[in-house]
Parts: sequence; C-alpha cells; structure tokens
Amino acid sequence: MSKNKIFVLGREEIQPYIIVKEKFYDDIENWTIENDFEYIDFENTEETEEGKNGIARAIEALETNMWENAIMKKGNEKDEESDEDKKLMEEVEDLRNKLFSKLDDDDGFDNLITNLKNLKEFGQNLPDDARRDLAAKVALSFEMQFGLEDEDIENNEL
Repeated sequence: MSKNKIFVLGREEIQPYIIVKEKFYDDIENWTIENDFEYIDFENTEETEEGKNGIARAIEALETNMWENAIMKKGNEKDEESDEDKKLMEEVEDLRNKLFSKLDDDDGFDNLITNLKNLKEFGQNLPDDARRDLAAKVALSFEMQFGLEDEDIENNEL
C-alpha cells in the first residue's frame, strides 16, 4: 500500500491554538496509520536507521511524491520520450510561437499582452484541470522563449 498522504504536527506550532497532551500522540499516530497518512513530528530531528525525521522528512516526503501534472527533469540516461511528452512539447512550442512570434514587431509587446489576456479569458471557461494544464503550458512557453533553466533561477541569473 503506497502512502501519499502526509499529516504534519509539531507540538510548538499548535500550542497557541490547541493544547495537546502527550497521551494523545499515540492516538494521533494510530489515526494517521489507520487513515493512510504519514505522521511527521517536527520536534524529532534526529536521523535514525529508519531514515530522516522532522522537517527533513517532510521535505523528503514532498519531494518523493508523484505530483499530478509534474514534469520530470531529464536524468543522465537518454530515455525515449513518450508520445504524450512529445505531444505536450509540441503544444508548448505552438503556444510559444503564437505568443512570441511578433515580439520583435513594433506592437510585439502589446500583441503578447493581448494574447495573454485572451488566454486568461479562455482559461476561465475551462475545468480546473484543463486550466492548470493551460497555465503550465504558458509557463513552459515562457521558459522556452527566454531559455530559463532551473539552475539559472536558483542562481538568480535571470
């Protein structure tokens, strides 16, 4: 059974709101197990044989979760792109061309803003998942246009 739910509770963070006595922590931990959550105690920061604890474990759990609509970074191995990935990249490239093709014209920036406004209006009529997909494609088209890489963003090399 794969656990992909995380229940985060730290004693200090909740004290202003709820006073939780030590005897309830076993009940909380049992509840998380029964309901397929992972219990993470932020006060326990020591690494054990079982792995990380505290904030380090929460970060690890979030990083290892397969998030819906996530685009995986390419690894060292040259894996063949799936048809779905190729189709997505073609759609992103088409969108990039539509958004930025006239950027060098006198009215290029105005055209870009108009196109973005039109996409926003179009997206308002879409279901939530489709709207998120469209937003991701717009963001990827900007990344393609301006050559932004994760490393550039992390190093503030914009």
